[in-house]
Amino acid sequence: MYLNQLIVQNFRSLEDIEIGFKTGLNVLVGKNNAGKSNVIEALNILLGEKWPTYLEFHHKDFFREDSDSEYSQKFLIAVRLTGNSYNRDLIIDENIKCCRRTIQDFPRWDRFEEIEDLCNGRGDWPSGEELAGLIDKASSIWFFLLVPRDERKKERVFGALLIEKLTGDKVRLNLLQRYPQEFREALLTTARIPAFRDPMRELRVNNYSWYGRLIRSLYESKSSNQNLLIEDAQTQLSEAYGDIFKDASKDLCNSISDAIFHHNISFEAAPFTLDESHKNITIFVDDGINAPFFEKGSGIQSALIISLFGYYCEKFHSGGSLLLAEEPELYLHPHARRAVEGQLLKFASSGTELKSTQVVMATHATEFIRNVDVGALVLVTKGQGATNTSVRQVEERLLGEGELKRWRQIVGSQNAEMFFGDHAILVEGGEEFILPMIADLTYATHRWLDIRNISVTRVGGKMQFANYSKILASYKISHTILTDLDFLRRGAGNFRDKLNLSNQKKLDELMRFFASDLGTPVKTKHVKAIAKEGSLDWIQFYNTFDEFISELSDEIDLDEVRLEKVKLHWEWVKERIKRNSIREALSKNSEMDSIAEQVIEAFKDVGIFVLKNGELEDYYTEAVSSLLPGDKSKDRLAAAVAESLSLCDTINDACFWIHIDEFQELLSIVGDEIASQKLA
Repeated sequence: MYLNQLIVQNFRSLEDIEIGFKTGLNVLVGKNNAGKSNVIEALNILLGEKWPTYLEFHHKDFFREDSDSEYSQKFLIAVRLTGNSYNRDLIIDENIKCCRRTIQDFPRWDRFEEIEDLCNGRGDWPSGEELAGLIDKASSIWFFLLVPRDERKKERVFGALLIEKLTGDKVRLNLLQRYPQEFREALLTTARIPAFRDPMRELRVNNYSWYGRLIRSLYESKSSNQNLLIEDAQTQLSEAYGDIFKDASKDLCNSISDAIFHHNISFEAAPFTLDESHKNITIFVDDGINAPFFEKGSGIQSALIISLFGYYCEKFHSGGSLLLAEEPELYLHPHARRAVEGQLLKFASSGTELKSTQVVMATHATEFIRNVDVGALVLVTKGQGATNTSVRQVEERLLGEGELKRWRQIVGSQNAEMFFGDHAILVEGGEEFILPMIADLTYATHRWLDIRNISVTRVGGKMQFANYSKILASYKISHTILTDLDFLRRGAGNFRDKLNLSNQKKLDELMRFFASDLGTPVKTKHVKAIAKEGSLDWIQFYNTFDEFISELSDEIDLDEVRLEKVKLHWEWVKERIKRNSIREALSKNSEMDSIAEQVIEAFKDVGIFVLKNGELEDYYTEAVSSLLPGDKSKDRLAAAVAESLSLCDTINDACFWIHIDEFQELLSIVGDEIASQKLA
């Protein structure tokens, strides 16, 4: 089985949230103090190693709106498990029993009185085999915990609800009021890697932790001969310790003889009792120096825990496996981050139909978003000054196959940083380098954009703006587009619906003008296609004209039909490769120029800034030509301009390199929007 859904009411900052999870990798992203750790903690309370009825809770664990408000009286955590993989043999062989009764109506999780009434009735105690039968028929299983504030532990409401689908829309609800820990462990085992790691605590050997069960299972597989060797070694070790501490033991015995009754006091290496001897086992790691794992770095510890948990789940657990990880990138350099991400991905993808594996992790690192499905990426936010957390997800079932593929490519790109900010400025190219420099100089503040959690995101082409915009809008991340004048003929159509009807007509008129005056923009696939009918090979295109030129050079008579075909091909290419300036075309038609001005202003009102003079390069001054003479790379030139801007002392100095007015206008509007969000 695997975790499918989480519902939380009034736990810490989680006033009222619902999150869906998938098998494999699930990632929580968001700023510091947004509530990601609270989500992980809620899951750990209900599904972690410690039994929920034994945990201590304090006032800080209950939601309150502000410092002057009362803490909530109760909090509830509920999770739904789905799937059919569980340890059936454990349920039957151990004859695990739970108090079961059938109820009529599914409870409302936000009505705490209904939850309290659930567990007041009497029930029967089916055998382990009967319980396994109930699980087999269940389409999903809910675990829930209701904790009153200032309560005694016995006042907590803790139970499970098995949902059995019958004919039609009917269901049977089997409520388990009391059940042992082994019942839940048969369904799902959970490990947690906290942000601030205590290795001795995470890999401690006891009877209820997964690591303790792993060590005990391996230790108990020893042969009788190996057991005799261990006993002999323990005897020799005890004798040696006894000799070393003989005098101290004697003095200690004498000094406390009047206070307590005892037979003897001794110093020993570890418990040597039959049930405890495995607790003396410690993992050593040799990375050039052989030492206990807890003396190694955070990267080794994280990788070790993930690998050990995976090994335990593979060898000794038949149900679902859930790994909770908080900021696994902490203290790791970039290569180590990617290595740990690989470990997590390997575990998350190792599941089968009989054994589901799942990772739920909170992170601030873009490396851990690359391989997550769109529906498994959860944005965790908290409004400025607010105390309650909200979550945002995208339902994959609402996306078409092509759209889903594009979204996965974008989420897996180097632009994942946009999910961590309050605002994203989408650009096509070199503006990525230059805009941060202009912002710093305009406001005389280093990292002005970063301080305001604004990301500058390069989309790789104006036709990609729509895809990025839709993703950001789905996660309710405010964003602005900065693009060049060519957007009005390529790309603007994707945002036509953002304009009112009057401006839509103006945009349509502009696009017709561009099509007639400038021709259709060249597309590589079209150029390739004409090389040879049915071919997409550039070499064929080259060979066609190379052969034609050779024949001309050799004064070979050309077939009239072939000559006409080559001529048509060449005219087709010329027409489409010819790049007339949009700015030049508009300057020759005052009516169209006026319409373009109106459309640009209309787009600005909906967060799309179109550079009026053309491309970024049209805003450079003559001085830029001296930076990279002969180098035609737009990116390298933009990087060189950005470097020059970084050496400027004031914004006036920046004007030596670039005309900045339109960029400053964009920054001003974005800054005002961020400020208004904080006030709201």
